[in-house]
Amino acid sequence: MTKQEAKDLAIELCQYLADHPEIENEREIEDDDLRLRILNCVCMNPLCDVFYDPETGEKRCSECPLYSCSDYRSDFHIWCDATDNETRKAAAESILAKIRAWEV
Repeated sequence: MTKQEAKDLAIELCQYLADHPEIENEREIEDDDLRLRILNCVCMNPLCDVFYDPETGEKRCSECPLYSCSDYRSDFHIWCDATDNETRKAAAESILAKIRAWEV
């Protein structure tokens, strides 16, 4: 996957999650095509497809627009840990803004 393809898919995913804050994880995505494309990505994240190599374990998180999604303070973790739709929507929108701002 190219960086542009990863960016486009990540935008599609995050927009979907912002539009559907009731969804608590990627496996609940009702759009079958989007869900399958996401489930086929490393870590269910298209950005990880270009910044992480599962064979070597090499991570290039500093090059990613989300920088370190594994940090418990990251927008990604806020989205994952959210217990209400408002928090999930705000986190998804914040992630979406960072990805859109990323110049490929």
